[in-house]
Amino acid sequence: MNKENEKKFLQSSENKAFQEAIFNNLTITNYLEDVNKKKVLAASSTEEYTKEISKRIEEIEQYVNEDDIKINNNELSVGTIIKREAMKKQMNYKSLPPSDIALVDCGLNCIIDLTHGSLTRQHMLFSKDDWSQIKSLFAAAPNNDILVKSRPTLRKIDRIFNNPQNIEECYWKAKEYQRKASRFNEKIGYEVVSVIIDKMIKHNSIFTLSNPTPSEADVMIKIWADIFEFMSTNKVSLHIHGGEKRLAIGDDENTIFKLDAKLVLLYDNAEYSVCAVEFAPYAGFKKITTDRSKLLVEAKIICDKVLGLNVNEENAALLNVVNVQIMGLETNTMSVNLVDNHLYAANSIKSYILPSTVPELKKHCKTIIEDIFDLKHYTLNTADIIKQTLNDKKKIKKSMKRKIQVENQDEPLPSLKARPAPTWRYKAKKGN
Repeated sequence: MNKENEKKFLQSSENKAFQEAIFNNLTITNYLEDVNKKKVLAASSTEEYTKEISKRIEEIEQYVNEDDIKINNNELSVGTIIKREAMKKQMNYKSLPPSDIALVDCGLNCIIDLTHGSLTRQHMLFSKDDWSQIKSLFAAAPNNDILVKSRPTLRKIDRIFNNPQNIEECYWKAKEYQRKASRFNEKIGYEVVSVIIDKMIKHNSIFTLSNPTPSEADVMIKIWADIFEFMSTNKVSLHIHGGEKRLAIGDDENTIFKLDAKLVLLYDNAEYSVCAVEFAPYAGFKKITTDRSKLLVEAKIICDKVLGLNVNEENAALLNVVNVQIMGLETNTMSVNLVDNHLYAANSIKSYILPSTVPELKKHCKTIIEDIFDLKHYTLNTADIIKQTLNDKKKIKKSMKRKIQVENQDEPLPSLKARPAPTWRYKAKKGN
């Protein structure tokens, strides 16, 4: 290579290196600019988020519920305490553990959870003395005479199980006593016994927990559907609707819950829910907790809908909506009632397990039949309140027509002392 060519080569190499250096510097500069922009945006977003959180916390601290229940001269009412805590935790709803999700669901709906185990852990928001006083104020009432009288007297129930090794003989004895019974409740009681024995014969795998594990549909259709049929009487007919039925909060709202089943009263071609049911094969803690809180909120909705019919003050005080959580053979019933303005109390009513063998059924049969009839009593009480209120409205309309009054409106019934609270649900939109 001659000197001239060598000189040109060196110049081109220098130019190339210079260009590459410029390019690298520009690239680094652009990169640093992008990084700085992102840092500024991130700082801005963080600042905005922090401001939003601070604003939300300030709003929460200013919130006051409409109830007047204050324990031991506390400045804040019970409803205010549980709802403020729920509002705080709601900000991170998606990442919450099951018990905190239940706390949010109940707290935002102004439900004080006094059920066994208190899966919402609301008791941790109060001192031990305060919580004891809350429980004494809102605990479920003990068995009353009407409830006890609604239970059947099955005097011959022990005779059904004289030979517990022969399950078919037990079944036919139950049918015999059903046929001979003179009282309606007694007849139904023996029939329920025969149905349980029949289920043990036909669906032994579910009762013995053998493989394959029963599905939710198995538990509902093969075991409990026929038992729920006995919730009706010759005066009040309740219908079972199963299969993820949707129940809206109000006529004009799209927010809904999916329910495994519900007991409904049909009146003048309209449907009125009186009891909701959630089924699970054999659930873990998460499923138990989410289903429980869903049922408590759903009981509040049913309660609100009944009160929305303008029930009189006496019936409003008697209204106690009972929902059912079933996990395999285990049943838990819980009630919700309005106890003050924007405040509801949830209590456990009964818990029992269907026996898996005839000897166990012999031992616990009477108690289980009583528990089933107690559920029947509560659901029929809700249905009776609905029917009575609607019948009263009809009478008022007829009376107004006879008088030919100028204003063609229903005569208002006495207003309730306590006012229902609005309902909150998380992402339960129609069509999902």
